[in-house]
Amino acid sequence: MTTTCELHLRRRTLLGAGTLGTAAVLGLDPAARAAGSEPGLQPDHITLNPTEDNTTTLTVTWRTSPEVQTPHLQVSADTANPWGFDTVTVDASDSVTRDSGAGYEHTHHSATATGLQPGTTYLYRVGDGTNYSGWMPVTTCDPDAQRTSLIAMGDIQTGHTEHWTRVALAALKDRPQARALITAGDQVNTWDSAAEWHALNRAAGKLPRTMIWNPVVGNHEYRSTDSGELSAQYRDQFDLPLNGPDDFEHFAETVYYHDVDDIRVVTMNTYYRIPRNTADELRWLTSQAAWLDEILTDSPREFTIVVMHYPVYSSSPDRGNPELRAYIEPVLEKHGVDLVLAGHDHAYVSGQREMAGEDTGPVFVTSSSSNRQYPLQVTDWYDNGALPRTAYQSRSTYQLIDVEDGTLSYTAKDSTGAVTDEWEIIHHPEGGRTVTHVGGVGIPEEHLPEEDPTSPFVDVDPSDEHFEAMLWAYDSGVARGWADGTYRPLTAVNRDAMAAFLHRLAGEPAVTLPKTSPFSDVAPSAEHYAAIIWAHQEGITTGWSDGTFRPTAPIARDAMAAFVYRFAGSPDAAAPDVDPFTDVSKTSKFAKEIAWMKAEGIAEGWSDGTYRPLQDVKRDAMAAFLYRLQVENGIEYAG
Repeated sequence: MTTTCELHLRRRTLLGAGTLGTAAVLGLDPAARAAGSEPGLQPDHITLNPTEDNTTTLTVTWRTSPEVQTPHLQVSADTANPWGFDTVTVDASDSVTRDSGAGYEHTHHSATATGLQPGTTYLYRVGDGTNYSGWMPVTTCDPDAQRTSLIAMGDIQTGHTEHWTRVALAALKDRPQARALITAGDQVNTWDSAAEWHALNRAAGKLPRTMIWNPVVGNHEYRSTDSGELSAQYRDQFDLPLNGPDDFEHFAETVYYHDVDDIRVVTMNTYYRIPRNTADELRWLTSQAAWLDEILTDSPREFTIVVMHYPVYSSSPDRGNPELRAYIEPVLEKHGVDLVLAGHDHAYVSGQREMAGEDTGPVFVTSSSSNRQYPLQVTDWYDNGALPRTAYQSRSTYQLIDVEDGTLSYTAKDSTGAVTDEWEIIHHPEGGRTVTHVGGVGIPEEHLPEEDPTSPFVDVDPSDEHFEAMLWAYDSGVARGWADGTYRPLTAVNRDAMAAFLHRLAGEPAVTLPKTSPFSDVAPSAEHYAAIIWAHQEGITTGWSDGTFRPTAPIARDAMAAFVYRFAGSPDAAAPDVDPFTDVSKTSKFAKEIAWMKAEGIAEGWSDGTYRPLQDVKRDAMAAFLYRLQVENGIEYAG
């Protein structure tokens, strides 16, 4: 082996180490021992960590009992020859022993090998000279790699052993060659529970041993919002780059970036509610925004993925983060970030902000790999100018990110392996990019925004009175309008048109036409002849005593009430005891029919208490009467 490995010296800051190490402070966790989380001499929790140069360095963390005195990392060139290992040993540069809070002590170790070759597969193991893990393969990163795959997941948080294991196995089966695993915060539910951190590591299996684990800090990694106290388990489990901003001590190892082949992966700490005043909360965000702007300016990598716990666009209306939209999103758009991955909301949504009609902005994804699922609500997207393309709940999801030939392909799958969402981001050699939502399960109908109605008539506006009724009349075929595209809403309804409206409302039943017309003024060639005959045969109209129908005469509001009443089958309605309207006497012609219309809510009259029975019926009001009859009251044709 021609490469050399050097001791990588660093001393991690142990925030609150003096207070985190006692069971009296943390409380005893008896479930930890029962779950078998106490370590022994054999290494566990073995994790590949991101470094500032993943092409030539390899950082591994692991855990043992405190009895281990000579922890070290061994690296060899990959070989099939069991006697051909060319091993270089690197002593652990950092070992931290703590009381787990579960009735035992454990020690976390970290070691870094340097001087490796880019794009090269090595074997590594950790141990103490006697007790070793198995040899495991790892391939260093290479900016010129032909293909790069990453696995990403939202919150894991709960159900590690009984549930998340299958998600992790499905992801590993899909991309065993993945370079990195990204988890978007809330790796556990109880910030410092030794049992939960152990369950997480056991459920992860080979994932963090064969690919870099890129964790994001979530709110459940902290004791509480007020304390801002980060879990010692998190600090000790990972050995992360120290290349983030230094405005807050909390940023150490929670805000960082690293490069995976030709992808820059940026991890942010969006738990901005830790600061105790508005000024510091603002500085928490502006500091990271400035740092993000700096590291993305002239980035040497073709693709960029930004990961944070809180989402820019929430899938729950009471979890919105306008501060992220105000301070972080502009930087994401400025630098053409490809993917923005988040968790926290325990549902799945993907989409983009609407950028002047151009599908070039970052793709925002919120996801959950947990068995903890929350109700879905995407109004925060619509209300803030973003367009979700796929959204669902109650599915545990993992994401696959593949980069090849200038194209980033994004695929979301649920734990059964079913594809739920797909995006494609193409970077063009001449500059610019194309972002395409390839497909997915879509948006549940109940979460789609209501579209602004459009009028099918040139003389009817959505703001007009009775617009909904006129639109219904058009959609249902009751009112067809004129050839010039008009509806003529304030034009009086003629008696022949009244018959036609009711005939269409009845479903245009077949009519047996008589040899001669029953009306002296309605010829068989007349417009709406079949509808008039049908109305006559059904007893809806009798015409006048002189044998006429008067087809082109406007129908008055009292006669219209009679037509509609008979259309409904002449319901059993008693004659009114009082005047139904101030201008309709209880003894007047059609008083019963008008009173029935009022009782059913079909005719409301005017605000002055009148019905105006002899006034012509207008076409917009006619649509309203029929809409109330059938849609609002469910009264169908009685024939």
